[in-house]
Amino acid sequence: WRRDDFCVAATDALRAIAAEGQGVMVVLSAPRDSDALLARLRREPEVRPAGKDKDVGQWRRNGAGAQILADLGLGRLRVLGTPRRQIGLAGYGLEIVETVQP
Repeated sequence: WRRDDFCVAATDALRAIAAEGQGVMVVLSAPRDSDALLARLRREPEVRPAGKDKDVGQWRRNGAGAQILADLGLGRLRVLGTPRRQIGLAGYGLEIVETVQP
């Protein structure tokens, strides 16, 4: 089992970013309604069976997120969450230099 957001609740991520004094949080595939989005970000991460992340939609979301980070001028990234191999980031000029637990 794994959590959808790599074991970091959105509120914990935002606290860690605030404590650091800088950072970016990209939210993709969120509800269109702002109240629903806030409710989703406030609740605990969902747990789902491993192996479900091999769908094409996940690859597209990863690519969209990478494009957003690259467009913001980021390159070397410190990532909050569980270490995992990310494929294709170099194509966007991105490199994960550290994985941090909040």
